[in-house]
Amino acid sequence: MNISLISAIYSIYLVVSASFMRYILNFINSGMKNFLPLSIFISVLFAFFFLSLFFFLIARKKFINLLFLMVIFVLIVLYTLSFEIIEERIHILQFGLLGFLVSLDNKNRWYLFPLIWVFTITTIDEVFQFYLPNRVGDIRDILFGVVGGMFGIILHYGIFKINFKGDKKK
Repeated sequence: MNISLISAIYSIYLVVSASFMRYILNFINSGMKNFLPLSIFISVLFAFFFLSLFFFLIARKKFINLLFLMVIFVLIVLYTLSFEIIEERIHILQFGLLGFLVSLDNKNRWYLFPLIWVFTITTIDEVFQFYLPNRVGDIRDILFGVVGGMFGIILHYGIFKINFKGDKKK
């Protein structure tokens, strides 16, 4: 089981960011009532990522993968829009990216390891938050982290493991 340096650093960042992310979210919620420029910037980043992925898949004639990507993306968006608390949405995105990165590290291996890695990191994150002042470790956040990780793993599988005819690669 391989973990790249990027995945390891991102995993550490997820845990350490628990100590200061609350202050950033409070600043955004209270100090920046109209954070339209930030929203536009984040939207442009997501658009750039998905357009790059779109053209990558089109260039490789992987239309099944593109359809799979769009369906999963719509499901993720619909699922996260049902949350009232912004932190829950952020957990889905953060750990979705972690699941995707760890799946990239283990291309030709089974998908249980990335899921175990995501579960471990999200559990460490919540235990760490339990001991921080003004933070609460919550079992629901572990669930949201694992669900986000599963979305990332499924995205990796759909992009890289399904060929044009829809059959799994050997």
